[in-house]
Amino acid sequence: MQNRVKQGGLSLMTFLMWGIIVAFLAVVGIRVVPAYAEYFEVKKTLDKTIRDFDGTNIPLARRDFDLKSSAGYIESVKGTDLQFSRDRGQLIISVAWERKLHLFGNASLLLEFDAAAAK
Repeated sequence: MQNRVKQGGLSLMTFLMWGIIVAFLAVVGIRVVPAYAEYFEVKKTLDKTIRDFDGTNIPLARRDFDLKSSAGYIESVKGTDLQFSRDRGQLIISVAWERKLHLFGNASLLLEFDAAAAK
């Protein structure tokens, strides 16, 4: 009887603990993925806007961004949020914004985004 093999596996409590962790990560992932998809869409739209921008008519560039962003499902950033600057002769269009995502109960997640394009 001394040659017993110890059985391995998950207990019910361990299984429930892992289930809760996986469920929590799934909830966070479901909420965060669309925000990051919007971030990448904003970067792509900024690149298109600066490529078409002549460097002189800022209101036209803002309107151009609004037109392009309406096709890309961008809701957090408007043309009025764009910042125009020059650095070492390069034109830079940048924008920064925050997204507050409700998770559950009184828990929320704050995401801060910053996107820029240079020409």
